[in-house]
Amino acid sequence: MPHMAVREVICAAREPNAYFDAELGRWIKRVALRALSAATKEAHSRAHALQHSGEHIALQGTPE
Repeated sequence: MPHMAVREVICAAREPNAYFDAELGRWIKRVALRALSAATKEAHSRAHALQHSGEHIALQGTPE
């Protein structure tokens, strides 16, 4: 995972600190959850738009 490389660089640049490690872990988790939530919302939005475009085409009927 890319965030592990970031964590290793940050941890190598300082002395061991359990509090900092815990805070960094929580921050990474929050960022990852926000990204997942945003991706899920985008997927739902696209699915909804596709569903409505399909309904619109079905209501128009097939062109002759």
